[in-house]
Amino acid sequence: MMNTIRATLSPAGTLSFDDPVRITAPVRVLVTLLDEQSSPAAAPVAVDVPAASEGSDTRMADQARANVWKHLLALREQAIKEGMPLLDWDQIHAEVRSRQGGRRDD
Repeated sequence: MMNTIRATLSPAGTLSFDDPVRITAPVRVLVTLLDEQSSPAAAPVAVDVPAASEGSDTRMADQARANVWKHLLALREQAIKEGMPLLDWDQIHAEVRSRQGGRRDD
């Protein structure tokens, strides 16, 4: 199961969750540090991957997925630094439709 949980990381390394969090076993997490000073469109995207299971195939798939997200986030950061405007979901869907010859899926 994947969840996005908002929290605050202190300079001392303490993580304080905005809402109560209940876990029964150790879970892997990805932490995205948000740049609250920038515009909302330039804020990093929080990415969740499921906790790794015991199978080596699943661990390899989790690692591959994490590597892809890491690469995509690096590309996004580069685009932001270069001043490229970021698209919202409606703009992304419009761009996809235009590249598909104007086809609408809805």
